[in-house]
Amino acid sequence: MEIERKIDSSILNLYQLMPSTGEWPFTIMRIDRMQISGLPIETSSVSECLVLVLKRTDFDIEDISDYAKDSKEYGVVPTAYKQAFVESFVNKFDNTQEINQWTDNITSMGIGLIFQLTRQHRLELKTLRTLLYDLDFHIEFDAKMLQPYKLFEVIDLE
Repeated sequence: MEIERKIDSSILNLYQLMPSTGEWPFTIMRIDRMQISGLPIETSSVSECLVLVLKRTDFDIEDISDYAKDSKEYGVVPTAYKQAFVESFVNKFDNTQEINQWTDNITSMGIGLIFQLTRQHRLELKTLRTLLYDLDFHIEFDAKMLQPYKLFEVIDLE
């Protein structure tokens, strides 16, 4: 139970560290190993707690606008320039490939931060190799507009 509390605390603390409290192109959740029983996973450990990073499949330019409006930067922009700030932020994406690259970068930042936050609790995240398609099919994330991105096993270093 202690590991679960530490993971949940780390996920909640991530919110404060991200550049924006607006819409994110990803979500991070703690799951129990039993939720994925039956899936082929390469692992040498028997940890019951896992961390799953999911990408939003419905993330679009409107969400990017929300991200900009709720960013820490936006808070210091003078009122007269706020709309121009959001437009400038949104207009830097010319195509879907650029949006995908940006969402990958923001997701990677979130993963890096969750690694640091769990490390502060003396936990280590270790990538688990599995077919993410199998995980998606098993838990039916696609119906929720989510796609498994990375799966990590939680190792208690204490």
